[in-house]
Amino acid sequence: MQWVELYKPFFRLISDYVNRPVMKKGLVVMGSQDHIFFGSAKRFTEIQKNMRLAVIENCGHVCSIEAPEVFNELVLRFLQDLDVPKAVAAKPMPMRWSELKALQKG
Repeated sequence: MQWVELYKPFFRLISDYVNRPVMKKGLVVMGSQDHIFFGSAKRFTEIQKNMRLAVIENCGHVCSIEAPEVFNELVLRFLQDLDVPKAVAAKPMPMRWSELKALQKG
């Protein structure tokens, strides 16, 4: 997996960023199946007192596309200063071509 080498400078930047205090409230929405960034996002929200983590279960890295309604609801609740759940179950949209074709057939 040589492509992972491309992320090393990015991970260093994230490390520097995590240690800077965030003064404004923020929301980090992650898919529970994001195997690259989930751990970093969790640590970031644990360190930063103004940040909240909302996890969309059964979704991967692009949870805003896999479960758009759930993602939008979480963001809207945050923007309206309402309670944002720490975890939400979702049935993500199929990401395999065969599953997408099956949806078209009804």
